[in-house]
Amino acid sequence: MEAGRYGEAIDWFQRADQLAPGVLPNLEGLAVSRWLEGDETGARDTVSRLLQEEPEFRLRERQPRVRFLETLRLAGASN
Repeated sequence: MEAGRYGEAIDWFQRADQLAPGVLPNLEGLAVSRWLEGDETGARDTVSRLLQEEPEFRLRERQPRVRFLETLRLAGASN
């Protein structure tokens, strides 16, 4: 997300969630965007919803994303 555009990201993730409710990457993005925008309550509410949708959700299981992003960086994507 580009700095200062978290509000736009929130709008995008909310629309994505309306089109496909409960999709984990959309809820993750919404929670992170809300937190970075300063809406801690909204972020926590979104995480609560994420955990209702996927009770077995664990951050350690999302680790492959870190490798994915690192591979993009190695391939030439900038930080």
